[in-house]
Amino acid sequence: DKYIRESIESILNQTYKNFEFIVINDGSTDNSSNIIKDYANKDYRIKIINQPNSGIVRALNRGLFEAKGEWVFRMDGDDIASPCRFDIQIETIKKNSSLVLIGGACQQINSEGIPIKINKYPNKHNKLVNILESGKAFFPHPTACFRRDVVVKLGGYREHFRHAEDIDLWLRLINVGKFTCCKDVVLKLRKHRENISKMDNGRIQQVRAMAARVCYFRRKYGLLESKLFTGTYWKKFLAWVEERMDIAGYFQQMRELQILKNIWYSNFSTNRLIRTCVLLKKLTKSQFARKAVYSRFQKDNF
Repeated sequence: DKYIRESIESILNQTYKNFEFIVINDGSTDNSSNIIKDYANKDYRIKIINQPNSGIVRALNRGLFEAKGEWVFRMDGDDIASPCRFDIQIETIKKNSSLVLIGGACQQINSEGIPIKINKYPNKHNKLVNILESGKAFFPHPTACFRRDVVVKLGGYREHFRHAEDIDLWLRLINVGKFTCCKDVVLKLRKHRENISKMDNGRIQQVRAMAARVCYFRRKYGLLESKLFTGTYWKKFLAWVEERMDIAGYFQQMRELQILKNIWYSNFSTNRLIRTCVLLKKLTKSQFARKAVYSRFQKDNF
């Protein structure tokens, strides 16, 4: 409950006022529930949904199917929305009726709220698709807003891709409509040291994100993916993906990148620059790991 007040207030204080605010309390055991109730008693726009801890995918889908608006805006309970976030993204929506997904630039902050850096992303549909297909860094899930009816029609987020559920959904949206990303900062994205090491580059997340891309290419080339989700087939498929990634050196590259991130997110040390230079030299030798993975997928006939 350390950040929940600041997060809620950043939504309630938006310059755009006409919205419903759905808060999913997914079995929290801290004081978050009481804090949310206090705000809900003061503001009619807040709708609280309490449920036993069911995981991120079910919580996301619960909010998606309970929502009444045309567009859904995502945010996590420790992030801070920019005051004009809704206005910025809504103005973008008005300019192009073919849009189904809109992201935004974000200001990374640490657990104390100190700015780290600003991340910006391309705004052209084709460039965003290329980023998704290649596995490069896409705009963060909490900066996204998307057409609710389109995502509902697709069935929402898929549990099979837990920890990479956003990547899977975006890949399924590619052929439905257009993507863009706002150049303005729409969110302060909180990066905790524990999140950086355990989630952002977690092996499970990497494997499932790659599996989502493999499924995307199967669909793209007319191959069915439905059989992958039956019985024990899914576990075998994930094991196959993980093995190919390991062979291609993907995880070694990610480990090196993770160490590099942890150096920069930690307190300053005199050895930081030297350690960074050594790691960058190593990374130049493995920069083609992702390409190697995809070339192996093309050769294999799963």
